[in-house]
Amino acid sequence: MPHFLCPSCALRAYSAAGESGCPNCDTPLGRAELMNAPLQDEIRRRMRHGGSIDDVDLELIERSGLSTDEKAALWLYAWSFVPRRKQRASAELHLRLVTPRG
Repeated sequence: MPHFLCPSCALRAYSAAGESGCPNCDTPLGRAELMNAPLQDEIRRRMRHGGSIDDVDLELIERSGLSTDEKAALWLYAWSFVPRRKQRASAELHLRLVTPRG
């Protein structure tokens, strides 16, 4: 869910995609109020231009100063740009690394 900062009452809130107003004061909320919109834009730009998820994570997400949940959401957003075949191969590799051998 997007994380908004209301410009009127300064409420910091999560909002479902369909909501368009602050739950506290009904101020309209849009893309400009998304707390991490510039960061999302940079992630999108880098990933579309062939950036690696590791670089995006280290250079942008980890240095963002956001909460753990916000960083996780941004990492998933970046991951969504990785081609499915590479996603599957990476997931299978990591599963093999953490699965106990017996």
